[in-house]
Amino acid sequence: MNTANKSLLRRFFKLVEIKTKITSLFAFMLAVLYAIYLGGKIDIFLFGCFFVSMLLFDMCTTAINNIIGYKQKVHDLPFSYKTSLTIMFILLSSATALGLTLAYFTGFFILALGAICCLRHFLYLWTITNFSATFWRSYFRCVLWLFYSANLPLYGNA
Repeated sequence: MNTANKSLLRRFFKLVEIKTKITSLFAFMLAVLYAIYLGGKIDIFLFGCFFVSMLLFDMCTTAINNIIGYKQKVHDLPFSYKTSLTIMFILLSSATALGLTLAYFTGFFILALGAICCLRHFLYLWTITNFSATFWRSYFRCVLWLFYSANLPLYGNA
């Protein structure tokens, strides 16, 4: 990989704050291990759809949060505003397509749970009180990701 591509990748990782994804992945892996412990079967295709969709959606919401921060003049974006919006829409579209694929194979319950999760994320992003720089943000994300991650593998056979 040449220097220009490494720089582009670093800027993308900065926009989506890739280092913060450990919280989501940790909760998800705990839920998967719990599902396996309960004797659940893991369908690799559905597991992959959910995992990639979850990661893309988490990166999308972080990008939205950074775009909001830019608009509020809290910090700068690693890309232009227009490019950042384009990246955000690509992440959201990809996550939605994978989520709908997952719902198609698993049923209405997963679609409803995914819609609730999506709504919760957007309400969290556009709250009146911006607590994105506080301890409560990480706590809020971890607890709710653990709840959703625990339910999706169990009910979705993912």
